[in-house]
Amino acid sequence: APAAPAPAAAASPVNWKVDAGAASNDQAIQVNAFLPREINVNVGDTITWTNPAGEFHTVSFLSGQTPPQLIVVGPNGPDINPVVAAPAGGPRYAGTGYFNSGLLFQGQTYTLGFAAVGNFPYVCLIHSEMKGEVHVRAAGTRYPKSQTLVNAEARVQRETLLGEGRALEARARVDAVTARTPSVTAGIGKLIPDKATLAVMRFVPDKKTIRAGETVTWTNRDPETPHTVTFVDELPKTATGK
Repeated sequence: APAAPAPAAAASPVNWKVDAGAASNDQAIQVNAFLPREINVNVGDTITWTNPAGEFHTVSFLSGQTPPQLIVVGPNGPDINPVVAAPAGGPRYAGTGYFNSGLLFQGQTYTLGFAAVGNFPYVCLIHSEMKGEVHVRAAGTRYPKSQTLVNAEARVQRETLLGEGRALEARARVDAVTARTPSVTAGIGKLIPDKATLAVMRFVPDKKTIRAGETVTWTNRDPETPHTVTFVDELPKTATGK
């Protein structure tokens, strides 16, 4: 078998890659995690976080501050806090201040440089247990892992969490079959402390047949992600009118 790539020699600056979130191919299972959760870099290096999934995230360094609330109530009712939604901080982080990517939607990136030695935790302000940490060493320190090994570590973490998400979805399907009354799971999720949250963004089952006069109970089994159950008179028409 080919040997694993050796740890990279220290060379500055290096731009490292980290994923902010992941999802199954059909986007049903959302893995709200930084992949990998921890990474070693040197002073002068940068990290680029990319959101490859359908759920939105932030990359937020709080420097010990209390995280801002996601939802605030204004004169027009509840809304997303602009302190969470908007970018903040400069291009280089030295362990102090509030640095925030703002909302990252699918395909968007955020790049931040590091100017001081230390262990710096960071969070997603949308998902309570989506947390990571950057270990910054002195410039010129030999890297313990190459980007290839970092990617492999991220892949293992991603597949493990996707497996847990599939198990959640399977549990919801079994419960739907064994339920005594017509019921539907309106999303199911899981909190993994200090690592990730999982969300199955589907009605399970997605089709339910009942008799006239019966009722259906929808239950949101996700401890964090809100959902609605909404009936419309007709589906929106496409540009062709169909």
